[in-house]
Amino acid sequence: MKTATLTLYRIDDAQFAVRLLDEKQHAYFTSQPIQRTELQPLLAITQKNYRTQAPDLKQQGLDLFNWFNTQTQGHLAKLRQPPQALALRIDVELGINDLGLRHLPWELLNDGHAFWCADEIHLFTPLRIASAHQHEWQPAQRQLQLLFMASSPINLTPSLDFEAEEASILSATEKKPLVLQVEESGSLHGLEERLTEMEQAPDVIHISGHAELPANSEPVFLLENDEGQLQKTNAHDLAKVLVATDRFPRLVFLSGCETGKSDLSREMLSFAENLVQAQVPVVLGWALPVGDFAASQTAAILYNRLATGLGIAESIAAARQYLLAKNSPYWHLLRCFTDHSELRPLVAKGKIRFIPPMVTEQAFLDAGNMIAVCKRTEFVGRRRLLQRSLRHLRAWYGNEAYAEGLLLYGMGGLGKSSTAARLLDRLTTTYFKVVHYGRLDETSLLTSLGRALKPEVYRLLNDQDKTLYERLHSLFTIENNLYCNKPLLIVLDDFEQNIPKSEREQGKIDGVHAYEVQSLQILHTVLEAIHYTKSDVRVIITCRHDIPIAAPYQLHKESLNSLRDADLNKKVQRLVGLQTASLEHKTQALQLADGNPRLLEQLNQVFLDKTIPVDELFKQLHSTAQSFREKILLQALLDAQVPSVRQVIALTALYRLPVPLAVVQTLNEDVQTLAYLVQGVKIGLVELNHEQGQAHYFVSNLLEHVLASELIKSERAFLPTKAAQILNEFWGESGSEAQRLEVVRLAIAGKLSTVAVEVGHRLAFTMRDQYRWHEAALLCQQILSLDEDFRILTTLAQVQQYLGSGAAAKLAIERAIVIATSVENLTDALRRERTLSFGAYADILQARGQLDEALRIR
Repeated sequence: MKTATLTLYRIDDAQFAVRLLDEKQHAYFTSQPIQRTELQPLLAITQKNYRTQAPDLKQQGLDLFNWFNTQTQGHLAKLRQPPQALALRIDVELGINDLGLRHLPWELLNDGHAFWCADEIHLFTPLRIASAHQHEWQPAQRQLQLLFMASSPINLTPSLDFEAEEASILSATEKKPLVLQVEESGSLHGLEERLTEMEQAPDVIHISGHAELPANSEPVFLLENDEGQLQKTNAHDLAKVLVATDRFPRLVFLSGCETGKSDLSREMLSFAENLVQAQVPVVLGWALPVGDFAASQTAAILYNRLATGLGIAESIAAARQYLLAKNSPYWHLLRCFTDHSELRPLVAKGKIRFIPPMVTEQAFLDAGNMIAVCKRTEFVGRRRLLQRSLRHLRAWYGNEAYAEGLLLYGMGGLGKSSTAARLLDRLTTTYFKVVHYGRLDETSLLTSLGRALKPEVYRLLNDQDKTLYERLHSLFTIENNLYCNKPLLIVLDDFEQNIPKSEREQGKIDGVHAYEVQSLQILHTVLEAIHYTKSDVRVIITCRHDIPIAAPYQLHKESLNSLRDADLNKKVQRLVGLQTASLEHKTQALQLADGNPRLLEQLNQVFLDKTIPVDELFKQLHSTAQSFREKILLQALLDAQVPSVRQVIALTALYRLPVPLAVVQTLNEDVQTLAYLVQGVKIGLVELNHEQGQAHYFVSNLLEHVLASELIKSERAFLPTKAAQILNEFWGESGSEAQRLEVVRLAIAGKLSTVAVEVGHRLAFTMRDQYRWHEAALLCQQILSLDEDFRILTTLAQVQQYLGSGAAAKLAIERAIVIATSVENLTDALRRERTLSFGAYADILQARGQLDEALRIR
């Protein structure tokens, strides 16, 4: 690809000139002096007219081309004569007030025939020079090294579907020489730790998330802190991490909205420009807000080309070509800022010999697990759990977070093995993975180790003169290890198989006594060897139940939870059968699965089976759910518990969201409530959730049938009322939308009209203002089934009017007015609400053409 440089440089305060330079940076054309006043029409393009889908994009590109082609006496057009690929470097050597020239939409250059960027054969891309620095590098004779970090803070909406972006990159580079490492933390601290671990800087750092250019401050990327909360980060903060670790990549892609946009009215350069000035050679960003899919696909094509040895400019042009081919309106928004470095390829062209690492899901199958774990490209959710788990797995001996291993436990189908596989993927560059499935004894453990490691290790493993501890000690030791050059990460999958089958089938899970003595002894020996070698070897155990471990050894324990909210939506969006099902069938399936990933997948298969008649779908869905419940032994586990434990599980099941301990304690009125919940967690019938900063407990709807007889009839009658009252005290005013909807649901079930109306009215009002009219109408109708209230009727009338149901809206508002005028002794707040109802009545009448009646009301 030919490279040319277009330089704008200062003559004096009133004049500047344009200079063209060839690939060797030799100037071959300099324009006549140009008055600064002539810049205003150009700058207006960016400042006033440039938008993603502006109707005059072609004209803007033509105006830009004609202006510069005129000033260069036709030399701009000659850059592509004869037709050839071109990287045009834009170098603005003027004051900061003139840097708007750098931000002109050079991607729109149009010579009257077409956009230069649209030429599929003779590629074109503009490169904006933002720094005088210069770096030298040669294409590396190896795979492309890419570090990917996504940020999705807990307290920020909408939630980022970063899994889709990672999956797109993996799919596009599946057969390319690329190593994709992921930093799961989404934080600067986590990025610094990961870069410090690396022997050398990655070729590329890709940061994905939300970004913004606030009106009163500098550009920021919305990263996370160590607790997953929002932490606004500027370019200086990110640059400090690169300096502290001495790990400067060749390229950084800031995949966030407006990361390539400046606000020159405040002399504020873009995030990307600031990072180039901090000595990153190339930074990509977006000039305006960009769609998630377009951003993901751009990254995927970019890394596909870079991994094959194409140059940076060619790879950017190829990514833009893809967006153009897909008719994406975002094709012209990608911005590339560089310093004066020659943009050589990051890796060498040609066939590079590399051995792809074993696909993690295949390692689980090879170990004997007959249920395939989720593919890396299909895994969604568990972000906070992964962050916590990685923090403990990476902690060194003596660190506060140190533990010899990690226990992932909980109900069947929640994805324990898939989560373990995800952790293996995250640690694959620093650990050697070993997967062991099922029953654990000395022979089976040594077989799994031998199968995964090089043949030389067999002599050690089969040395009968040494105890198992001594052999593991030699294998795990840090210094001068002859057997493996990386620490081991050992997965003990499906550890509940070490409980005798007869005991499992009867639900007899009684702590340490439930497991076979031999299996716990072997596990103890593994942990002992890790502990006393102080090595980085770690164990990940998946099990349906808790595993007691004696001090001084530690397992960090994570109870897996059902998928909810954004994670559940991501999962459902990837299930084709559910997406094509009718709303009624889809709703039924979601209720049956209640966020259990494996059951969701099984119900999805029901919809994909086109041999099942539509009128048989409900029956088949329920049959599939019942079969799943039987396989995971829910009834047996519950029956094996004492009545007090079963009672607490049944009471917790009244709530369809995780609730804090105090809620269950108030409902149960038993000082031992916490102990009963802990027992439920240990056996996998109660989910323990720490996402909200404190322990919350949840019982899946999958237990509804097995819990049906746990509460006597008289209790079932009044418990929803009591549950609603308790929950209203906790969440009625300050809870999230989902939490307040749960208050309303329980209030309706318990016929607690006051709570349902007060909480539901505010929710419906907010939904109305957010254009969520169908949701608002449904909520209002549910509340009105319990009690008529003029505020609820008014909101219902308004959303029905917006939805085009004028007649229904008129009936609802007329009923609201009748109720509002009949109520006596209204509070000031209710009087204001009544006034709003009359205003809504007038609006509806006016929309129906009844202007005189509307005026009388106003």
